[in-house]
Amino acid sequence: MKDRQYNKSIAVMGGTFDPIHLGHLAVAQTVFEEFSPQKIIFIPSGIPPHKEGVSNKEDRYNMTVLATLNNYFFDVSRMEIDRKGTTYTIDSILELKNEYGQDTKIFFIIGLDIIKDIFYWKNYEQLIKLCEFIVVPRPNINEDEIKEMINKFSKTEIKFTFLEANKLEISSTDIRNKIANNKSIKYLTTPEVESYIIKNRLYKNNKFINIDIDEIDKFIKSELSSYRYTHSIGVAETASMLAERFGDSKEKAYIAGLLHDCAKEKKYEEKLSLCEEYKIDLDPIMRSNPDLSHGLIAAEIAKKNFDIYDENILNAIRYHTTGRKHMTTLEKIVFLADIIEINRGDNPFLKELRDIAIYNLNAGVLLGLKKSMDLCIEKNIIFHPMGLEALNSLESNM
Repeated sequence: MKDRQYNKSIAVMGGTFDPIHLGHLAVAQTVFEEFSPQKIIFIPSGIPPHKEGVSNKEDRYNMTVLATLNNYFFDVSRMEIDRKGTTYTIDSILELKNEYGQDTKIFFIIGLDIIKDIFYWKNYEQLIKLCEFIVVPRPNINEDEIKEMINKFSKTEIKFTFLEANKLEISSTDIRNKIANNKSIKYLTTPEVESYIIKNRLYKNNKFINIDIDEIDKFIKSELSSYRYTHSIGVAETASMLAERFGDSKEKAYIAGLLHDCAKEKKYEEKLSLCEEYKIDLDPIMRSNPDLSHGLIAAEIAKKNFDIYDENILNAIRYHTTGRKHMTTLEKIVFLADIIEINRGDNPFLKELRDIAIYNLNAGVLLGLKKSMDLCIEKNIIFHPMGLEALNSLESNM
């Protein structure tokens, strides 16, 4: 934490942050503007006494750091994450007093739905003497009833202020449920937190337990040139974005995008050797131009190295170059992402294709296939029949 010696007032926001969302950040900013503490300190809980089944504490801490990183006046403390056993608020407040000085004023931010239970907290009599509570409104909870209850049951005067803030109806529970049901959480949390959730496969009923994205990332980094690695990351991120737009799995799209080119830079002889090893039957066109086989090889590498057996992922990797008849939505997404990802640069064709891709997936794939066919004609290369079948199939359904 920065500048402790100058902090004579701090505001504390505790919680599981499972995950942290824009509602948390909006409240913290309002408190900062209205009460002028030197710092807002977010304290993700370790093992909370009143909740069960919370996510891994390091993930919750990391997400909180990512969400607050761009605000100098927001800090994140590990004190409860690192504390052994059950974590209690009173222990954290006493620790903060020791760190910042006994004369430091502490504002404790608490939800209207939580403060009614404060009399059951550990050493609550001591706690309410050490803090001034800032009570955050909650939808469908009556403030007057809570005030009456506090006055009735408290033996000691509690210093509290009801925050005048918009009631942002965002909850971590809703976010987790949306993710579990493959629904978008855009505008509910920060882009950095959303990306972290996707990369670490949090809150999914099916987490692809055997798939370690960090290991895939290390693998493709070791297999590819810097340019091709950057391209693969771009394809993964673009595919994830398109999957959200067109209602497919962002996680599957990200994985397929990462691995789609993992065999791209292997030499001619090695490609042929791997095709023999994986028993991939190459047609005459692919045998004469083995670069077209890199998607087929990459799918086998995905199975062998990372235990990926989801055929939708594997087929998106296999056919990202040629396309094929009756492509699935995920196949179309990865095919398009490979063409339009941002590291490809900018030209009139890419600008047009990017604009189309956001609104009409089939039209985008069709335009991409036509461009591929034109390039093959220009270079006097045979356009693969699977691509022609894909093109004709799409045209007949437009």
